[in-house]
Amino acid sequence: MIFSKRQSFILLTVMLLSVLSVTLVGCIKEKNERYILSPASEANKASDNEEDNTDLALALDEIVVHIKGEVNNPGIYSLPKDARLYQLVEEAGGLTENADIKNVNLAIILKDQEDKYIPAIGEVIEAQPIVSENKLDNRVRINYATKEELKSLPGIGDAIADRIVEYRSQKGGFKRIEDIKNVSGIGDKKFEDIKSRITVD
Repeated sequence: MIFSKRQSFILLTVMLLSVLSVTLVGCIKEKNERYILSPASEANKASDNEEDNTDLALALDEIVVHIKGEVNNPGIYSLPKDARLYQLVEEAGGLTENADIKNVNLAIILKDQEDKYIPAIGEVIEAQPIVSENKLDNRVRINYATKEELKSLPGIGDAIADRIVEYRSQKGGFKRIEDIKNVSGIGDKKFEDIKSRITVD
C-alpha cells in the first residue's frame, strides 16, 4: 500500500504520540510507586529508631546488684533503678530460716554494682573500711552500718543505735550526715563529735 505524504505524516505523528503516551504513563506509575514505598520505608526506619531508644531507656533504668548470705538464691540480679533491698531479697527467693535482719535496713535504696550481704543468726559482721581516693576511709556508713558499727561512734550506745536503725528504715535512709540529728538523742554537740567519722555513702 502506498501512502501519500500527508497520510505518512499523519501516521508518523500518531506513532510518536503513542510512544510519548506510553513513556509518560510509565514515568507517572514509577513516581507513584516511589511515593507509596517512601512513607513505608520512613515508618520502618522510625520504628527501628524507637525500638533502639526503648532498649537504651530500659538499660539506663536498670541496676545490677549482687546479694550474698542468708537468701535462698544468692547471686547477681537486675532490678529497676531505685529498687530497695527488700525487692532484691524477694528476687533472690526470700530469706532463709537462719537469716538475721534485725540490723538490716530492707528499705534502703540500692545502687548499681552494689554488693549486699544478709547475715546469719549469731553472726558478727565487722565494720568494713571504705576505699576512697586511693586511701582507706574508716568512717561509719550510717545508711548501711549494723548496730555494732554504730556503737563504735563516740557517745552512741544501744538505745541511740537502735533509734538510728529504726529512723533509716522508716525514712529510707539518710540523705546527708546532718539528718542524723533528727534521731532522738543526737543534738548539735554529739553531732560535732561524730560528724568527721560518719558518711551517707
